[in-house]
Amino acid sequence: MHLFVWLVTVMLFLAFESGALPTMYFQPDVEQAYALQVVAVVLTLLGSYVSMRLMAFSGVKQSVRSQEEMPALHTYATLCIVRTLLVAIAIWYNLLVYYLADFSTTLFYCFLITVVASLFCWPSQATFETMRAPQSQEPKNQA
Repeated sequence: MHLFVWLVTVMLFLAFESGALPTMYFQPDVEQAYALQVVAVVLTLLGSYVSMRLMAFSGVKQSVRSQEEMPALHTYATLCIVRTLLVAIAIWYNLLVYYLADFSTTLFYCFLITVVASLFCWPSQATFETMRAPQSQEPKNQA
């Protein structure tokens, strides 16, 4: 799934840059451009944050930790797909709006941020094993 997102992103980028797909298809006015940029920033911030932190949420860790091996692996795979889709929506929105509506640097920077965030969402066996490991009991400091 992660490779599919990257492949589609690269193909769209190359198609727009080579002229195979039209650019500036939609000419937004000032209010529309502002609204598109606000949506881009919100999608970038929320999509990047949630996709990178999804596996660290205590409820997610607990659900993976409490299951047997195979159901936990299935849950982990589903969570990996969810986080990849979250960041993919932000990547594709920023890329499409940048080329089709508004060559704003804000949209391009949001695109770059989400692309970098997607690098941190790569599924791994080590992450799964870390989530499955029992919580360590750290001693509390006595005053």
